Amino acid sequence: MQRCGESAWLGPAVVALLSFVAVVLTIDPANWLPLSAEGPGITLDESFNVVMGAYLVELVRSLGISLLDPASVMEGFSVYNADHPPFGRLWLGVFHSLTQSWVSGEIPQQPGMLTTLTVCARIGSAAAFAITVWLTGWFAGANWGRRCGWIASVALVLMPRVFGDAHLASLETVLNLTWSAAIFSVAHFWSAGERPSSRAATWTGVLFGLLLLTKIQAVLLPPLVIVWAVFHWRGAAIKPVAIWLLVGAVVFCLGWPWLWSDLPQRLWEYFGRSTNRVELHCWYLGQKFVDREVPWHYPWVMFAVTMPIGLLAMGGWGLFQVHRDVVRSPRVSLIVGGLIVPLLLFSTSVAVYDGVRLFLICFPLWAVLTGIGFESLGELLARKNWRPNAVLAALLIGQSVGVVAYSPYWLSYYNCLTGGLYGAEKLGFEVSYWGDSLSRTFVEEVARRVPSNTDVAVVPIMHQFYLPELMKQVPAFKEHQLRLVAMDWPDKQTKYLISFARKADLPTEDELAAAGWKRVYVHRQMGVEVAAMWERDVRP
Repeated sequence: MQRCGESAWLGPAVVALLSFVAVVLTIDPANWLPLSAEGPGITLDESFNVVMGAYLVELVRSLGISLLDPASVMEGFSVYNADHPPFGRLWLGVFHSLTQSWVSGEIPQQPGMLTTLTVCARIGSAAAFAITVWLTGWFAGANWGRRCGWIASVALVLMPRVFGDAHLASLETVLNLTWSAAIFSVAHFWSAGERPSSRAATWTGVLFGLLLLTKIQAVLLPPLVIVWAVFHWRGAAIKPVAIWLLVGAVVFCLGWPWLWSDLPQRLWEYFGRSTNRVELHCWYLGQKFVDREVPWHYPWVMFAVTMPIGLLAMGGWGLFQVHRDVVRSPRVSLIVGGLIVPLLLFSTSVAVYDGVRLFLICFPLWAVLTGIGFESLGELLARKNWRPNAVLAALLIGQSVGVVAYSPYWLSYYNCLTGGLYGAEKLGFEVSYWGDSLSRTFVEEVARRVPSNTDVAVVPIMHQFYLPELMKQVPAFKEHQLRLVAMDWPDKQTKYLISFARKADLPTEDELAAAGWKRVYVHRQMGVEVAAMWERDVRP
């Protein structure tokens, strides 16, 4: 296959820029960005990341030169919500600060609290996505040819679940960025000579440290890199691996001042938190599972049915093309290992839920394999004089259907293996899990139908901060003086209810009917209910 060096970055850079524009133009949840089309609704967890991100930016601003004083920094981090490290939230907070001037309308303010607007932080995810698109294409292009590079970058953009997450102020897209940067840099630069150099180990260790500072999935990389490096370089791998681990650990510890007060105890609290956490539920094949009891095949099936079928096939063809190199090529073996290890982990008793969100890091690696598959097909077409570039472009355009047709509910995408979203719902897959289906179109219709100064119940509610944040981030509720309240089953006074289709935590239709609720408005995607408004008679 064609090798390429200096120009490998250019095509993916163009794709990355266009992907950033495409996300920003479809990111708005509630009429905040005048030039943006409708985006996903406010999701369950975004508020945690936005508030903490804004707080970190304000902390840095207020400390100023005191950032050099460890005691001041530790005090500032004493109120930080340490469920996740700070880098991903700081990334979102920086973009939140930079883009607040873009919005139209009055930004909601609460006395004594930071003023935050979720859509501004979402632009940080759009930027992280664009850089990930570029990194994916650069890596593929530098190792398998320029055409492979730009196809890999386009393939990542055309994965609806990845494209959809890029619209949200969540940590997953920033994690995709730091994971891709860490694994691609090690795979490419450690393999540049006969053995990994100390210099490469040092600067790639910095990227590994940023990955550790993003989210807990970072712990998957060290065992993989250790086994990989020792397999390929034996004893010569010990020094670079040690440097890489040490630099990563130092960056992690220095970058998270919350750890400084009691490093051993805080590390134990953070890495042990997964064993002491609230149980969540997962809806899979028509059954409700506790997150640690989901069947082992869940990640493999979900990965297969949420990938556009052409990209799934071409990624499989690309894997077949390089399967002989898995043993002898360091670059191939690390990419394949980085794809398989997360899926294997989530096939065990590790908690898994929310579709493919927790193993979204596999998708950029599959995009690389997809690029290799398309490149191999292009070479075959060239030998037959079948205009390979035109054929490959047509095939890629065909894979854009999911990104276009599912807007703005990309997190509800399923491919033709299930018969699309309609078939997936019939087979018992989760239709919507994060509240993104409470979109601008839906909430404006609710506001039109419900009288002003009225309570509206919401279900399901995953935590107590969701409703206040939803009211703050969606102007239609404030403009029509609607108050969102949690649905209380014994309550007989609330006349209106809105729901989104997270079946794992949604009351059944029979339960709702028994409480007197009747659907009066259904919001559908591909013929499937993703959100609904309900009404019932209320006794005076």
